[in-house]
Amino acid sequence: MTAQEYNHDFLPRINRAEEFVELFESSIEHMSETRVDKDEVRKQFRIRGWSIRLMPALFLLLPFILYEIARQKRKEAFENRNKQLIADYPNFVFELGLMIQCGLNVRTAWNRLTAEYEETQHKCKGYQRYLFEEMLVTRNQIEAGVNEAAAYGAFGRRCRAHCYLKLGSSLEQNLRQGISGLEQQLDQELTQALEQRKNQAIQDGERMETKMLFPMFLLLGLVMAIV
Repeated sequence: MTAQEYNHDFLPRINRAEEFVELFESSIEHMSETRVDKDEVRKQFRIRGWSIRLMPALFLLLPFILYEIARQKRKEAFENRNKQLIADYPNFVFELGLMIQCGLNVRTAWNRLTAEYEETQHKCKGYQRYLFEEMLVTRNQIEAGVNEAAAYGAFGRRCRAHCYLKLGSSLEQNLRQGISGLEQQLDQELTQALEQRKNQAIQDGERMETKMLFPMFLLLGLVMAIV
């Protein structure tokens, strides 16, 4: 391909593909759960000088695109929740272990951490951490009469991440069976959590590089379809 062919033939088609992506995004923004705003899509077609005959193809593809976008959003929400939980775990274990070493029992330390979180929320509107929201659920369950040991076990299962499952199980066993050495277990958990945080940072960097490839391939596919 010569430079002239690139500038006068190929490049305009790339711009057109980019406009298709923008149109999809605009259509989604003007869409409710039950219907598509076809008037808005027609307006976008007229603005770009596109043929209305392309609209049936657009609406045929749109449900699949919306389904994939919704699926990706759910997946990202779950991944973001899991990342935040894991990121907060080292500090959580450190503070919990420190309070226990100072002579507080698990429930008192738990209540103090949740109280500090609520105080922060009161000062900073909109502040939210998944870890402490789950801790509040556990605190409320215990206050409502749920067995304390069972509540800690349920806490770990709700958080899902392996580190929380392990911690919830340790707290549950400590209360049920009176197993000693909880402070040492928390110290080991802290060491493992810090190592896991370092590994997660490396994995996130590699994953970000991979995710950047998808939009490039999507745009290339649109260009090939238009050509």
